[in-house]
Amino acid sequence: HAGARPFACEQCGRGFSRKSHLARHQAVHTGTRPYGCSQCAKRFSSKTNLVRHQAVHTGHRPYICTQCGKSF
Repeated sequence: HAGARPFACEQCGRGFSRKSHLARHQAVHTGTRPYGCSQCAKRFSSKTNLVRHQAVHTGHRPYICTQCGKSF
């Protein structure tokens, strides 16, 4: 909670509170995209982005607007 960011990116200087967050950020500079979609040729730097993308193929829309009822 102290806001300390002891892990700094050597490329841009951005600081992170966790070493794992720094490692994930470094894909911005290296262009590494180890997570590939099994349905198409798209690749992603994080598993989170891959999972979000896969909704394109499954049609899964987990959120429903409480005002209009549309899902997204």
